[in-house]
Amino acid sequence: MKPSSRAAVAKAAATKKAAPKKPAAKKSAPEKAAVKRNGAAKPVARPAKKPGSAGGAKKATSTPKKAARGTLPARAARKRPEPAVAPASKKPVAPKPPRVPKKAVAVAAHAPEAPPRPPVARPAPRPKFKPLAPIVEFVAPPPPPPPPKPVVTLTVATRQSALAMVQTELAVAHLMQRLEGFDFRILPLVTTGDRQLEWSLEQEGGKGLFIGELESALLEGRADIAIHSAKDLPTDETAGLVLAGFLPREDPRDVLVIRKELPRPNSVATGSPRRRQQLARQFTKAVFSEIRGNVETRIRKILEGVADSTVLAQAGLNRLKIHESPGMRFQVLPLAVSVPAVGQGAVAVQCRPELAAKLAPALDEVTRRAVLLERAFLRKMGGGCHTAFAVHYDGIGVHLFHDACGYQRFSVTPEEAVQPERVAARILGELKLDV
Repeated sequence: MKPSSRAAVAKAAATKKAAPKKPAAKKSAPEKAAVKRNGAAKPVARPAKKPGSAGGAKKATSTPKKAARGTLPARAARKRPEPAVAPASKKPVAPKPPRVPKKAVAVAAHAPEAPPRPPVARPAPRPKFKPLAPIVEFVAPPPPPPPPKPVVTLTVATRQSALAMVQTELAVAHLMQRLEGFDFRILPLVTTGDRQLEWSLEQEGGKGLFIGELESALLEGRADIAIHSAKDLPTDETAGLVLAGFLPREDPRDVLVIRKELPRPNSVATGSPRRRQQLARQFTKAVFSEIRGNVETRIRKILEGVADSTVLAQAGLNRLKIHESPGMRFQVLPLAVSVPAVGQGAVAVQCRPELAAKLAPALDEVTRRAVLLERAFLRKMGGGCHTAFAVHYDGIGVHLFHDACGYQRFSVTPEEAVQPERVAARILGELKLDV
C-alpha cells in the first residue's frame, strides 16, 4: 500500500472515533436472515473520498439505513433471492396448467367429437296444489217446465192404393214437422173408382169417383183430414168441407212408357181424353185404347203386349221410386207436347173449416196459388178432370191446351196469379173459349 493511502485511512479512522456514535440502523428481514445464516460479518472500511468534495461530505452524513445497505452482507442478501414463503393464513395456490402448443391445439380441433352424453333424468316436478274454487253463491234451480200440452190425434182418410198411401205418409210427415201438439192416425178406405175397375172413366164419368168415400168420412166425423191427388178433385167444393192447402208440388209432366225397340209408338193405352187428344197430334198413326189400374198394373200390361206404350205422371213415378223397367223406356214429354192435368203433381189436404186455419200455415203457399189458378180455368170451362182441356201454371206463365186452339202459352206474373178468376176470364176471352 502506498504511504499516501495509509495516511488517508488513518485519518478517516481518527475522524470516525472523534464523531459521536449514532444508533445502529435496524436491519431488514432479509438482512437478518442473511446474518443468521452466514454469521455476523465485520464491516469493511471503504476508502473515504476527499474531504473537500461534496460527495464525501454527503456520504459522511448519510443515514444509518443507507450505510447498512452498502455493507457486503446486505448486498449478498439482495443478490441471493430467497424462496417466497406463503403466509400461514392463506391457502396454497394451485400451479397453473402447462400451456398447450399451437400444433397440439390444431390437432385437437380435428380430433373426432366425443359422443353426446345421455340425458340426465330430472326428477319429476312436484305437483302444484290447485287453488280452491271460489265460493259461488247458491242459485235457485229454474222452475220445472210446464206440463206438455195434450196431444190431439187426427185421423187421416186416404185411398188404400200404393201411391195414395205414399202420398198420405208424405203429408203426415210434412205436418208433424211443422205442427206441435198433433198426432196422426191413417184410415185407408176403398173408393168407388177403386172397386169398379172395369168402368170406363170417360163413359161413366170420373167426377168424384175417387173422393166420395173420403169426403163422407170427413162429414160423418170418422176422419179429420182427407188426402187427395189434386187432379182428382172436382171444381165444385163439397158443402161443409174446404181445401186447407197443398204439399210442395212434384214434377207435373207426363211420361211416355214405351218399349225400348220402338222409336215411336204404334199403339198408346190411356184412359185420359186429355192425353189422347194431345198425343194424337204427335203420333198421327198410333192407335189409342183405354187402360185402367195403378202404376204397376199399367206397366205390367204394356209388358204383356196390351199396347206399345202408355202415359203416366212423373210425380207418381218419383214418389213410388220407379225410374226404369226391363225392356221399357221412360221418355218425359215436354209441356208443349202434353200439358198436364189441372193440379197434377200436387197433393191436396181437405178438412172441415174449423181445422183449416190450423193446418194452412204448415202447407205450401206457392203450390196453393198455382193450383187455385188452374182450377179457376177449369171452373170457367165447366169441366172435370176428364175433360179434354189442360192448364198448367209454372210460376211465370200459363200453359193451355184445347182441341179448338191447340197448345197456347200466356205470361202471368205471381202478382197477377193472386186473382185467379180475373186471369182465367182474360185468357179464355182472348181464345174465345169462355162458355
